Amino acid sequence: MSSCAWFRRAWHCLVLTIALVAAAGTAATAPPEAKPTDKLLTTERVGPASDVTDEEVGASNWPLDMGGGEDCSSARVISSLPYVDSGSTSSAFNDYDESCPYTGGSAPDVVYSYSPPANQSVKISLCDPGTNTDYDTKLYVYQNVCPGTVVGCSDDDCSSPITSYVSELTATLFAGNTYYIVVDGYASAFGNYTLAVEEFAPQTCPCPPDADLFEASLDPLCGNDIGGDPNGGCNTDEGNPAPYITQISCNTTICGTTSTFTSGSEDLRDTDWYEVDLAQADTIRVTLTSTANVYLFDLTDEYNCPAVGIAQTYTEPGSCAGSGEMVISGVAGPNWIWVGPTDFGASAGVTCPTEYTMTVTCDGQGSCTYSISPPSANFGEGGGTGSVSVSTTAGCPWTAFSNNSWIHVTGGSSGNGSGTVSYSVDANSGSARTGTMTIAGRTFTVTQAGGGGGGAYTYQVAGIAHAGGAGGSVWRSTLCVTNRSGAVANLTLVYRMASNTVTRTYTLQNNWITEWEDVAASLFNQGASTSGSIEISSDVPLMVVARTYNEAPDGTFGQGMPGNPDSEALTYGQIGVLPQLKKTSVFRTNVGLMNHGSAACNVRIRLYSETGNQLGNTIDTSVPAKEWKQINDVFGEAGVGQCPIGYATVEVRTAGGMIWAYGSVVDNGTGDPTTILLFIE
Repeated sequence: MSSCAWFRRAWHCLVLTIALVAAAGTAATAPPEAKPTDKLLTTERVGPASDVTDEEVGASNWPLDMGGGEDCSSARVISSLPYVDSGSTSSAFNDYDESCPYTGGSAPDVVYSYSPPANQSVKISLCDPGTNTDYDTKLYVYQNVCPGTVVGCSDDDCSSPITSYVSELTATLFAGNTYYIVVDGYASAFGNYTLAVEEFAPQTCPCPPDADLFEASLDPLCGNDIGGDPNGGCNTDEGNPAPYITQISCNTTICGTTSTFTSGSEDLRDTDWYEVDLAQADTIRVTLTSTANVYLFDLTDEYNCPAVGIAQTYTEPGSCAGSGEMVISGVAGPNWIWVGPTDFGASAGVTCPTEYTMTVTCDGQGSCTYSISPPSANFGEGGGTGSVSVSTTAGCPWTAFSNNSWIHVTGGSSGNGSGTVSYSVDANSGSARTGTMTIAGRTFTVTQAGGGGGGAYTYQVAGIAHAGGAGGSVWRSTLCVTNRSGAVANLTLVYRMASNTVTRTYTLQNNWITEWEDVAASLFNQGASTSGSIEISSDVPLMVVARTYNEAPDGTFGQGMPGNPDSEALTYGQIGVLPQLKKTSVFRTNVGLMNHGSAACNVRIRLYSETGNQLGNTIDTSVPAKEWKQINDVFGEAGVGQCPIGYATVEVRTAGGMIWAYGSVVDNGTGDPTTILLFIE
């Protein structure tokens, strides 16, 4: 996947006129979380200007009517949709503040309330055409309590006709709840606004359960002030396109996303590149559905962007109901397919991110399917060699290449029909590492022990705690290791916390078992409140389990947590399922993610009802290397207020990534959690 500079900027010439709005009041001290330095604040102030009058400012330009209520207890009621109201926050007080993602401000705010008569998806906007929003806004929605569960939060998502840095969000609201819409400002900004609330039909592209590939999420976030351009695109090295181009085979279905964004003064778009290698010339057929207008380009036989010819464009608007097709006269060797939005920039007016489903078939190779065995391998610090078998039918071409400099394809870099790929792994003098090869469009994972100690067998244990919790709970973790390998085990144990890492070594005799009660304190000497994960590496295979529990007055209750080897982690291109999840008045659900890889990994979570319909918003999150992350109240995070029974899918969105996931269904009355283990499809 790539962002191609030439395609992003060609055919477009933008003349930008910036209208500077005079600042009202006194400049405020910068909040703890400051926006990028090129941020233009239209107004700044310290507190409410209750002494401002119509005569001083001008009634036609600065209405003193607050519009919304002062706080949630006096919120202005929205009785039905669609709803539009104008007001000003100039005479309001600062009652609330949420991170969207900036926090720490002192801006005044006003509040509206809405109780939906039925489950509804709504768009809440301060930037609809014709509105008078004239300051740097922030917008968020509480459910039932203020402050409380945030079901939507937005800072810089659009522009009004008057100013930039305006807020807009979408959310799923559920009958039986009251939602409080807070119109706020960044830092101390205040001013006029027009609020529009309307029902809308969310656009999604449901990913087929039998999809072959999920493109790597190198996409930037949608919006303004995106730092830098994360993809190489046409600026990358043609001889080493692996980080930016995804190799696929004929008869492949891809679920992907693209996006539009602004970086500095440039309006840009993310583009996705796919390479299809053919053993001989053939007709390639590409069909695509999407949630916004996109282009399909045929870059066959010409990788260099400035010289490319456009074979066909597809501009079917969103909803994923229609389908467009591009036909490519494929040549023997590499053929490139380009997918990207038809427009540029954060205010392009397209659905962002744009989801799409693309199917690629070849007339002469429509029956080609591929599998590899084994799917992964472990190596010690000294490295070594290995081989991978490719299974397919005669006449089906494939390629093999390494995605890391320390893994080398030594034989079988391409083939036609079933074959074998040989490879070597360099010695490792550093820390443990994980890399991948792409073989016949499938990911082969290599895990190697570090040269500083440990071994070829690595286990990750999530959810380790020595901390207090809600309602006076006291959470502790016990770690247990069993050695039935037939040899002495030399262990290296690493406790990774939010701001600290502690390492211990231990020797465990054959057929022995050991247990550390309150392992954070007893083994790692962490007496203060901590939580995180433990990595155990060994020169022989082990059995690793843990239990995290609450020390209640009448005993303990908690949940078991396995120590997972890398081979049990979800990898790029796979789908994991967490069943039996729920959110009711009795139960809530958390989802934990453990990154087994040596680099940050992007993960996508979707929630589904008992009838298989997606619920709420898709959750995209990033998990740092070798760390554990838990999403509390995952249904609330997705904007879902109620789900008697459902499930979640988990997708690794970074090539070479490895994620293990679990669900934790918590009894709201007792606080007792139940562990839901991951199933890999």
